[in-house]
Amino acid sequence: MLLRRLKTLLLFLLAGLSLLLSYFIWHGSWLGPTEVGFSTSSGRSTDSTTPTLQQVTRPTQVIVSTGKPAQNSVALPGSGEYNRWMTMLSTLSVSNLRLRSNFSPASVARSAVFKFGVTLNRDNVSQFVPSIASTAFTPPTSQIILFQQSSGAHKVQIALLAGPQTYVGTTDIDPSHFTHIIGDEIKTNPWLMLDRSTYTLVPKQSYSVKKYTVSLEQPTLLLLVHSFFVNTQALTRIQENKGRVIWTDGSRAVQWNTHARQLTFEDPNAASGEAGQQGSVSAILNYLTNHGGIPKNSMVKLGENTYQTSFVFQSIFNGLPILNTAQQYRISLDNGHIVTYQRPLINIAGTSHSSTVKTISSSQLTKTLASLNLSLQSVTPQLGYDLKMKGSNTGILEPVYQIYADGELKATIDAVTGLVIKGGANS
Repeated sequence: MLLRRLKTLLLFLLAGLSLLLSYFIWHGSWLGPTEVGFSTSSGRSTDSTTPTLQQVTRPTQVIVSTGKPAQNSVALPGSGEYNRWMTMLSTLSVSNLRLRSNFSPASVARSAVFKFGVTLNRDNVSQFVPSIASTAFTPPTSQIILFQQSSGAHKVQIALLAGPQTYVGTTDIDPSHFTHIIGDEIKTNPWLMLDRSTYTLVPKQSYSVKKYTVSLEQPTLLLLVHSFFVNTQALTRIQENKGRVIWTDGSRAVQWNTHARQLTFEDPNAASGEAGQQGSVSAILNYLTNHGGIPKNSMVKLGENTYQTSFVFQSIFNGLPILNTAQQYRISLDNGHIVTYQRPLINIAGTSHSSTVKTISSSQLTKTLASLNLSLQSVTPQLGYDLKMKGSNTGILEPVYQIYADGELKATIDAVTGLVIKGGANS
């Protein structure tokens, strides 16, 4: 009799333990979205942080120009000049917005170009220009331009570029104030325009930037992995080699690259197709939140995937992006379906020290490029940060130029010393 009672008690305890384990596996952070596409599930893989839609889609630069030939300056995110332009954009009034044929930004006398990383829809545009909501029609746009058509124009106009079409309206901005701001910025911070079609510019003179020492942290690996699967008990772990581990449930796979410190989700069942603007940035942000989130200081731009719609999220420090591919959050879609998602497994937790340094001038950059048999007019340089690891918990953000030609990375140049870090004969 006693033995039977003990068996019953043991079975009861085992059943309770089974229920408890099932709860921990499926409850809360362990529960990921049931679809690989976009989901409204509130389950999250970690204590993720995600910036707002307005934060990630704000202009990557504000480029101001005046005169013939044009003189230019650039206001970077977070700077006083940038904030002043964003305030002007958010408080202006717009009237008589209409389609205008044959508009050319290069033909205007004076302008401020708000360059966005992605195309904004009507609601997105209204976040930055609230008065635009009162107009009858707001086109999708990736550029907003404030301009004066001629040097003596008595009004400041606004242009929204929508592919081959441009919509132009009138604002209530004071023309003399507009002229003064542009002239002052160009005088104190001149930049050299290399390609107006892509708005590629570099500082004309030595430019003050910050160099950072940052603290690093690592998200919990298994929580991230499990967020991509419905039934984590069905997962198979495969040690492919010393540098790569794969988890799969037979239809989806997550790879951990231990050398690059990246996690990559892939869905081989998605059909390839033409690239298109499918999947709103807000839906993508929700997806990213459910899979560990992204840094609060992130900004988004379109990726360069020819066959699928792709987005790249980069962390911004002192107005400049971190250029390391391994520090970027990359997501590709096909007809609204997540095809791949790649994210870092090293996060910047904060800055512990910063110092101000001076970049090389455009003439010094020209000399460095000449040593690589390249000319400033034939390349696309991008100023940003290179994250260099200094142990497992510390890194250095160093200003660099990445040099592209014909879509390929040709060299990385130390933006302070002008020395070639990678590329060319000195790599």
